[in-house]
Amino acid sequence: MRKWFRSALAVLLAGVMMIPSGVVVLAGNTDSGIADDTIYNAYETPEYPRTAFIADDRPVDRIYDVADDNNIVQAAALESAYIPSGILTDSYPSIRNQSPYGTCWGFAPTSLAELSVLNNDGTLLDLSELHSVYFAYHYTSADGKDGVKYLPTASYNYLSMGGDPSFIYHAYANWVGVADEKTAPYSGAAATLESGLSNDIAMNDSAHLRNFYIVNKADRKYIKQLIKEYGGVGMSYYDDNQYYDYSTNSYYSTVSDNTNHAISVVGWDDDKVTNSSNKGAWLVRNSWGSDEYSHFGYFWMSYDEPSIYDRVYALDCVSDTGSSDDDFYDHNYQYDLSAYSQYGWIGTGTSSTIANIFTATGTQSLKAVGVETQNPNINYTVNIYTDIANSSNPESGTLVRTQTGSFTYQGFHTIKMDNPLTLTKGEKFSVVIKLESMDGKSGAYYVMESKYNLGNAASWYCGGEKGQSFYYNYGWRDMVESMGGNVRIKAYTDDVQIQKPSAPSGLSVSNTIASLTLKWNVVTDATGYEIYRAGTDGKYSKITTVTSTSYVDTNVKNNTQYSYKIKAYNAAGASAFSTAASLKKTQISVSKLKADANGSTVQLSWTGGVTGAEGYVIYRRTEGGSYTEIGRTSGNTYSNTISAGIKYYYAVAVYSGSRTEDKCPEVGVMYLATPSGLSVSNTIASLTLKWNAVKGATGYEIYRAGTDGKYSKITTVTSTSYVDTSVKNNTQYSYKIKAYNAACASAFSTAASLKKTQISVSNLKADANGSKVQLSWTVGVTGAEGYVIYRRTEGGSYAEIGRTAGNTYSDTISAGIKYYYTVAVYSGSRTEGKCPEVGVMYLATPSGLSVSNTIASLTLKWNAVKGATGYEIYRAGIDGKYSKITTVTSTSYVDTSVKNNTQYSYKIKAYNAACASAFSTAASLKKTQISVSNLKADANGSKVQLSWTGGATGAEGYVIYRRTEGGSYAEIGRTAGNTYSDTISAGIKYYYAVAVYSGSRTEGKCPEVGVMYLAEPAVTGASNITSGVQVKWSKVTGATGYIVYHKGAGKGWARIADIKDGSTVNYTDTTAASGTTYTYTVRAYNKDTMSDWNSTKSLMRISDTTLTGASNITSGVQVKWSQVTGAIGYIVYRKGAGKGWARIADIKSGSTVSYTDTTAASGTTYTYTVRAYNGSTMGDWHSAKSLMRLSDTTVSGASNITYGVQVKWSKVTGATGYIVYRKGAGKGWGRIADIKSGSTVSYTDTTAASGTTYTYTVRAYNGSTMGDWHSAKSVKRLSDPKLTSASKVSGGINVRWTRVTGATGYIVYRKSGSGSWGRIADIKSGSTVSYTDRTAKAGTTYTYTVRAYSGSTMGDWSSVKVITR
Repeated sequence: MRKWFRSALAVLLAGVMMIPSGVVVLAGNTDSGIADDTIYNAYETPEYPRTAFIADDRPVDRIYDVADDNNIVQAAALESAYIPSGILTDSYPSIRNQSPYGTCWGFAPTSLAELSVLNNDGTLLDLSELHSVYFAYHYTSADGKDGVKYLPTASYNYLSMGGDPSFIYHAYANWVGVADEKTAPYSGAAATLESGLSNDIAMNDSAHLRNFYIVNKADRKYIKQLIKEYGGVGMSYYDDNQYYDYSTNSYYSTVSDNTNHAISVVGWDDDKVTNSSNKGAWLVRNSWGSDEYSHFGYFWMSYDEPSIYDRVYALDCVSDTGSSDDDFYDHNYQYDLSAYSQYGWIGTGTSSTIANIFTATGTQSLKAVGVETQNPNINYTVNIYTDIANSSNPESGTLVRTQTGSFTYQGFHTIKMDNPLTLTKGEKFSVVIKLESMDGKSGAYYVMESKYNLGNAASWYCGGEKGQSFYYNYGWRDMVESMGGNVRIKAYTDDVQIQKPSAPSGLSVSNTIASLTLKWNVVTDATGYEIYRAGTDGKYSKITTVTSTSYVDTNVKNNTQYSYKIKAYNAAGASAFSTAASLKKTQISVSKLKADANGSTVQLSWTGGVTGAEGYVIYRRTEGGSYTEIGRTSGNTYSNTISAGIKYYYAVAVYSGSRTEDKCPEVGVMYLATPSGLSVSNTIASLTLKWNAVKGATGYEIYRAGTDGKYSKITTVTSTSYVDTSVKNNTQYSYKIKAYNAACASAFSTAASLKKTQISVSNLKADANGSKVQLSWTVGVTGAEGYVIYRRTEGGSYAEIGRTAGNTYSDTISAGIKYYYTVAVYSGSRTEGKCPEVGVMYLATPSGLSVSNTIASLTLKWNAVKGATGYEIYRAGIDGKYSKITTVTSTSYVDTSVKNNTQYSYKIKAYNAACASAFSTAASLKKTQISVSNLKADANGSKVQLSWTGGATGAEGYVIYRRTEGGSYAEIGRTAGNTYSDTISAGIKYYYAVAVYSGSRTEGKCPEVGVMYLAEPAVTGASNITSGVQVKWSKVTGATGYIVYHKGAGKGWARIADIKDGSTVNYTDTTAASGTTYTYTVRAYNKDTMSDWNSTKSLMRISDTTLTGASNITSGVQVKWSQVTGAIGYIVYRKGAGKGWARIADIKSGSTVSYTDTTAASGTTYTYTVRAYNGSTMGDWHSAKSLMRLSDTTVSGASNITYGVQVKWSKVTGATGYIVYRKGAGKGWGRIADIKSGSTVSYTDTTAASGTTYTYTVRAYNGSTMGDWHSAKSVKRLSDPKLTSASKVSGGINVRWTRVTGATGYIVYRKSGSGSWGRIADIKSGSTVSYTDRTAKAGTTYTYTVRAYSGSTMGDWSSVKVITR
């Protein structure tokens, strides 16, 4: 008896996607134990109702099958047909019978367990279906918090309510079953409804589940592989006898959304023919008993059966007797006793990490772990931790085992440990499993137990305590705080007996960096080692425990002697001490440290070669500072960069891992930076040098080179500037500088050069305001005391007129004279050269300004100003604010940017290149409009004559504008006179206006006038339509209506319609008589005018053709219609689904009113219409008929089978069903069946009386559309004989059967063992009902069957009898 350790857990997951699995319930058919002659009808009787099937509806992913992916297990190439060896023999599990209960969901998994054991270790078992079904609804933990509780009511009992096979698979994984049939016989099922089964036998098992696998029903090659590897797979489907084909012993339905029966599948045949259009079928092992009438408990199910549920299961089981002990364990640590599941995925990429923490109940060896996955193609990593320190973190202990692998299938998996782990009683350990998808894209889902209520019948419970089950989501999360169940992780252990380990040997101690290192030999069965140390006092004390065979003691001091002893230990205790080992700890360091500076780069070097050193730590400090680590290296050199002017000190120490020895003696180094920022500036009678200070420098040496490029020191200074007065103008000089102190000197600075040039002012300006001149210039000349001002007139010489220390100077000049100025710099008695001169003068104010009103403008005039090169015009509006509007060079200006009825004021300034005058006196005027009057427009057809009164002063001519209704005016012409001609379009209202122009200026338009006319409508067509003659004409722009006229033969024009809508351009004359010719014309009108008429159309009126019918006949589709008066013929049209109309016939007779379409394809719906015609005149079409073409049904056969006469016919394309008719001798036709499927092409007449000849025919239909009939088959009905006995008699075996009415003889068949059937006798008498086989050999087993016949008509063959001679 195995044990488990179970506690309650209940959680709600946060941060995890959870998908609960729903259920659908199945009990399966309970047929069995009824008379042989009613076995087939029993499938249809409500005596054995099918109940719902509880199907685990978690999704089932497809399995990868990528040939070039070496990480994915490939499905093996398998044969096209497979039937298990020994099936139907005593070496193969016998067919079971679930009658009278709905327990198929328990029979299927129990069958899989038997088949798997047989395949795995060759053991033939008879396992208990009752045990599996009972404990799937009746097992809980001892505290009642976990598992499932059955809730019996008046409406339910657990044997008939149905269930899900997954309840049982999970129970097997929990070690509940699989028990032997003797433990709980199915014959005692009824008694359990009152007394139940003892909980003590729940964990009895003759077979043990290692794994169960789940695949998608679409992964057929993996299903086949599982069948061969484990003996079978479990499926469920919707069972309904109407879909069973007894002639092929196969099943194929049209149900796709329901299941009600669970079965096991044990083989396949890719070429098996069923009622599906595709070949291929599964060999099904059923649970409805075994005899010749039930095909020995097996039948075929089409691969394409749509009701097969997505989830297909396989079990991997072994027996207690036939398998090694490696598959069985003493203990199962688990928290997931509820068989109901949900699944989840941590939303952090393509993996999920889950864990359980367990406490060992004794000294045990962890041999394996178990986990359930929701996906196929999963890579896993198992980590085992011991000594768990934090009950909220399963990784808070010591990682002692890691194992990786992969799963091809979804399901439950047992992972055997490559290296078992010994656990001690009370030790906390964790199983941490990371699941990751192989494709690196999709999520990896884990499975956990879940709560669920199955109506009022059963409830699944999940208990739980904090600190048991976890998932990882940016940290470990406890499931009891976030989910309603535990992850499906298990740990399997065996009890072990251990002894104390022996004392360790080979202890040695070596001097290592900042430590002493101990090593010793491994001790068998030791789980760890205790380290003891003694100092100079010789007293030993334990300093630590380790699990490895070495230890680095970092808690030691240099120049101190230490001694060590070791003990090995395990769960049984500790060993004796090892022999002691001693050593004095000495310092390990480098030697001969050097530091060489090259500018800012320092190169360190030393003597290394320290044994065991990983490398060296470099330390640095500045004067008066502390050492800090600046780098590490594994060599014996190191480069560093330092700052100028600072003294640095260096030391080096040896390190290994985190241990570092003491520093070696220090060395120091420094350097001065090269001076930077050297600049040279040009100053009065000198060059001035400046540069940046150098840290640590006490002075600077100045070097200069002339045009020869040779540098020489000219002075030393302590500041950062120097003025060199020993320079000459227009001479190039170059300078370099060195910084120095008592210790060292820097390198030369970068050279700075400058040519000594003369200094003068810049940007001299002279601004005149009347007679006053203001001079200004740019100052800032280094060393200048002030400036000298010089002046001259045109053609004269400069004379000094003043001096100033600032940068401005004022002077007074006379009008009309050009003056020139220049300025020079002075310092003491030295004066630099004059700057470039500037000139200045001023102008008189303009006079005589006047303003006059002109076309689209105001015109200004004024007197000329002497010396002026142009004039600035300023204007003010009603706000009185003046702004410059333009400049001109003449003494007049035309201002075109003015508006009528607005007051304007003007001022003017004269100017030249030197200056501008003051403003003139202002002049003002109000702008008034100039325009024509009395505009008229006269239209004559499309011609328009315009006229007006002109005479505008200063006008050059007139601009003519035109627009249409709602449009904008556009210029259409100009004229110097007062008339203008234009052409317009009909039906459009035009408007005109005229404006005055002069040059480019145009004065405002006069008031507008309008004019229009209408065009004649053109009659574009007259055609026959359903209601009469339809007349069409062209739309007339501007028309608001139309008058329609017609005349008949020998009659005048008559007004027949007033169309009061200008957009309507057709009219139907409903008064036209069929066979009469009419002529039509139209006039347009609006409120102002009516158009002329000049266009006509003539047409004979032909009425529509009315279709009276469209029906299927043998040769095609027959279309009929009514005769049309005046017609001399008809055109027949047809269109199919998704296609347009096509002309299929021209009937050249007005009296012919039908046509047969012989080209119509069966199964296609056609629409037909007909048009009458007379010469080139066509009638309209408006009547149509639609019909699906259904071909005749060809009866291909009528033959005797076991249950009656089987009629077969050819499939008719498009048919949704068939009506079967029958007539007997001297009787008429009678309807006997309505087959409501277009793909069903056979029917068995079970009412045919034996000995009677019948004739059969069939008609196809689709909805209300019927195909024709013309094919029939006749057959004489012969029933099957029933074998009543097969017995040994003297000289052979005597076979007897029942007499068949109408038979004239019988054929007797025989086969031996599993051989083929052979015909052994032809009994040529219908009244003879026995035959003695005198060729039968003693000791041989024979099977017999018989067929009745009458002439060439054969009956089906009888039941069989088996007997051994």
